[in-house]
Amino acid sequence: MINKALSILIYTGGTIYLTAAMTGPFWAIYVDKVGGDFETAGIAVAILFFIRGLASIFISKYENRFKETEYFLVVGGILRSIGFLGYIFATEPIHLGLISFILGIADAIIYPAADALFSRHVEKKKDVAQWGWWEVMESWGTALGALAGGFMVTYFGFNGVFITMSVVSLINAVVVLLMPRRIL
Repeated sequence: MINKALSILIYTGGTIYLTAAMTGPFWAIYVDKVGGDFETAGIAVAILFFIRGLASIFISKYENRFKETEYFLVVGGILRSIGFLGYIFATEPIHLGLISFILGIADAIIYPAADALFSRHVEKKKDVAQWGWWEVMESWGTALGALAGGFMVTYFGFNGVFITMSVVSLINAVVVLLMPRRIL
């Protein structure tokens, strides 16, 4: 029902959503730890999504010029990995805004490229079902990320979660980089 390229993209996309959701259960507590409050938590999330949206307009036009869009998953994954590590060193609320900016750029690089790659491999008469699998991946990746983040922060602390997010993002980028180009 799903071809090899879509299976790989569902896996890599799932890890992207998983890492994005890992801070959900404890975000406000972490923000408080670095000296912020509920407003700071909201502003940091808003910065990420505003930058992601704005940068997507420009970055996706640039990405259209390249045949091998999968390399943008690599670049964005590395940038996300760096951004997630930034949380370990954040000591003031302004740091959260800067990290959110970095992650917004990373997401603007990753998400349009991932969607384009998936679209290229969807089969015409199976398109709804195959896009349904993409939706399953988003939902389950997010659910698993929130679940894992909640448990991990309990047993390994904030830094344990941030390191995991960073490593998973980096592994994801390496997997895509090392994959034969004919597959994606």
